[in-house]
Amino acid sequence: MSYSVNSDLVWKGNEAKKATDIAISKALEMSAILVSNAAVKNAPKDTGLLKASITRDFDDKNAYIGTGLEYAPYVEFGTRKQKAQPYLRPALLLNIDKIKRIFGKLCKGVKFID
Repeated sequence: MSYSVNSDLVWKGNEAKKATDIAISKALEMSAILVSNAAVKNAPKDTGLLKASITRDFDDKNAYIGTGLEYAPYVEFGTRKQKAQPYLRPALLLNIDKIKRIFGKLCKGVKFID
């Protein structure tokens, strides 16, 4: 007795890796825009310098959102004399579900088998 299986499936591993890398890069960019816009919206406005200084950047595997202002950590975390006014952490935490959806949607379209 013998069995024969015929399949027209074609493995697309190399193409899938490239498509996955592109999807992840695009998802990081979209997520960085989402979080940085939320951080700008959340940042307290005194002179407007903090809001204007929030930047975003990303590379292949990371997104960076923040500011180089020396006093920014004191605003985010507070001091003994100043109440915390978080703007970065809430910008990320309140958008986690949206970020997951962005990654899910973009990575879902990658085909490993044709």
